Amino acid sequence: APGLEDEQLELDVEELSNDKKESFNIDYVDVMTIKELRIVAKNIKVSPKGNKNVLIKRIKEQINSK
Repeated sequence: APGLEDEQLELDVEELSNDKKESFNIDYVDVMTIKELRIVAKNIKVSPKGNKNVLIKRIKEQINSK
């Protein structure tokens, strides 16, 4: 069911925004959908605009800079 995926995503994003970075696998951004990447981007306070590759790069840079 699509609803379950959304719930799982919210959990991951919530953990990420609580600075529990170690629980968020950085490699996972490579296989996320553009929709998921935008949610993650918003949660870590980076721009959700742009294509998938731009978002992946931005998210990784933000996480690695902390």
